[in-house]
Amino acid sequence: MEAILGFLNKMERVLIAGGTGFIGQKLANDLLSHGFQVTVLSRLNSVHNDKIEAITCDVADIAELRKKVKDKKFDIVINSIGYVDHSSFGSLLEQDIFNQHFMALKNLTDVCKNFNLKRFIQIGSS
Repeated sequence: MEAILGFLNKMERVLIAGGTGFIGQKLANDLLSHGFQVTVLSRLNSVHNDKIEAITCDVADIAELRKKVKDKKFDIVINSIGYVDHSSFGSLLEQDIFNQHFMALKNLTDVCKNFNLKRFIQIGSS
């Protein structure tokens, strides 16, 4: 966490994609406690802190993503999206794994072009 905080300015608007996952939740709460404005983006609506804005969206769906962030402004985007269980790779869930790792990242970087970002931080699970 200190490595991230070392080059960020307090009060910046941070979007954490995958913000309800293990890493994303911890990161969101830590950034919030250090004075950042935090928004999480997740397929699940499971944010339990009223100081954190939640956007529910499947980032692999570019049209839905564009609609959900259309009027938002962020200084920093942190991508912690990942499909953790790779045991089903090679099965019917292979497309879901691909969508969450590749298409989500591609779509997220595409919409970030509209944010005039200071930083994009990629945290991968694989």
